[in-house]
Amino acid sequence: MISKKVCYIGLLLLVVTVMWCEGEQNYGVSKEYNLCKPDNPEYQPPTVYMANPGDTTEIFVNMSYTNKTLSTSCQILLKTCQSCRFQLEMANEFFDYPLCSNYYSNNSPTECANNCIYLSVYDNYYLAVNKMVTASKDLINFMTDSSQLGIFGCFYKQMSDSGVIYMRLKVTVKEKVQVITIESSNPLPKRSFTSPNFSSPYVANSEIYTYIIKSSIITDCIAVMFDDWILSPKSQIQIQGANHEKLTGEMDRPYLISDGPSMNITFTTGNVVAGGYYSFTGFKAAAIAYKDRNNIIDTKTDCDKLVINSQGGALSLGDYADGSYRDCIWVIKKMPEFSGINLNILQYKRVGFLNSQNYIEIRNGLTSDKDNVPIAPSSSVKTYISTVGFYIRLQGYYTDDSALLLSYAMYTDDCSDLKNFFRCNSGRCIDFSLKCDGVDHCGDNSDESAFICNHISGTGSTSGGSGSSYSIGIGVIIPMVVSVFLVIVMCLLIIFIRRCRRLNNNTFGAQNGGLAHQQNRARRRRHHNHVQMSLTVSSGEHPPSYDEVIQNTPIGYLNMVNSVTLIWIISKHKAHLLTYFYSFN
Repeated sequence: MISKKVCYIGLLLLVVTVMWCEGEQNYGVSKEYNLCKPDNPEYQPPTVYMANPGDTTEIFVNMSYTNKTLSTSCQILLKTCQSCRFQLEMANEFFDYPLCSNYYSNNSPTECANNCIYLSVYDNYYLAVNKMVTASKDLINFMTDSSQLGIFGCFYKQMSDSGVIYMRLKVTVKEKVQVITIESSNPLPKRSFTSPNFSSPYVANSEIYTYIIKSSIITDCIAVMFDDWILSPKSQIQIQGANHEKLTGEMDRPYLISDGPSMNITFTTGNVVAGGYYSFTGFKAAAIAYKDRNNIIDTKTDCDKLVINSQGGALSLGDYADGSYRDCIWVIKKMPEFSGINLNILQYKRVGFLNSQNYIEIRNGLTSDKDNVPIAPSSSVKTYISTVGFYIRLQGYYTDDSALLLSYAMYTDDCSDLKNFFRCNSGRCIDFSLKCDGVDHCGDNSDESAFICNHISGTGSTSGGSGSSYSIGIGVIIPMVVSVFLVIVMCLLIIFIRRCRRLNNNTFGAQNGGLAHQQNRARRRRHHNHVQMSLTVSSGEHPPSYDEVIQNTPIGYLNMVNSVTLIWIISKHKAHLLTYFYSFN
């Protein structure tokens, strides 16, 4: 008898212990919380942790006012597990207040608009996921992307009399699981799914997201192609029931094929890495169901490129034009210090085994959900401008590595620094290193013109060979002519200076040569009118030297002698002109 009582007491204690443990595991979640009178005011904002899927509570406002002016705000933050999110629903209480037209002009859901009464519900990690609640019906199908929910109450209004403000909403914890149902048909349907907050960057907060892709037809096979793939190196993807088991953000963009009619994909955002908290836009994928696995094209995606820190360059297929079916995605992001990007399609040829499946797609933005820039595959060279970046996708069979050639260049509208930038004919300025590199980066070929580069450009220059020769001749001949002219002037100047010095020396000697010199001088004066100079020289004789002329010729006739001698040399002895010219020095 005693043993039975002991058993009953032990069983009762066990039940009580289990109930107590369950209560502790639930972290004491209350049935309701007053938004403006929190139970834990020491936390700012007051925080409630709801650990498990299925946990539920209600947040309410019950505010009485007697003044005609309301001016207050209240806030609460709710958190849950990393693989969970919050769903908001209508509670049993009905409320309806006027719509606040000023709400959407605010930059943050935690900033109150004037003359309004409302609740602002928002995802604490992704503030863009928010909603203004003025009536109970506004809460239909609101769900956060992350594990944190913020609720902010704004009560700023001029009231006509006293009254009560009463609002109530229901909060439930849900698992972050998205079920995607798809079945094979013709034409093939596609069902898309994305990482959180796509196409804006996701937060590296180690949260977990699960995607279940399935078909109700047991013989179907599912293929998942990723249209976007910019992941953090710390992010991971676990796959069940497909040709891959584990992927990381550092790996190439995958092409998943299921083993049967379903596959499970689990995405973990990972921790913060160098490069910033918001640096990775995540992924966007499309699921297709096939009746026959053999109908799935073997696709290679190893040709993807992400350009984030390049001022300019060129993109081509290169070694990837090997005849395989390629799905290449190239993303070019504008650098912050530039105004925009030039993208030039220099060459595109639809060549390969199945030309009908070859195409190129260009979007103005960094992801596949941005507005598409239309392009015809057979179009000639075209230039596109973006202030954000470009998403380029090339698909098909290619066997010619010259089938595609694109060029891109960051540009600035401020062309004041021409030492580091080159001004295109369009007025935009690109980095100076891109000039004359053999690739048209301006889009009008002005950076590769023959006049600038001193060669005939091989990328579509319209300048001919004569134009190039002219630019080279002018650039070389003019400096040569100027140099020769300066040399001649210097030589003549030196000759003139030396001649003047010699004349001065002879004059000085004549004035100070003594009495004999004076008598000779008088004799020369007496016979001034009888001085004759015999300049008759036979054809075999050489002209007198300069020293002989100076010694035997009066100073007054020196200039005449030099002139006559020079005339005689020019007329009779042209062959000795050069010799005499140097003997004159």
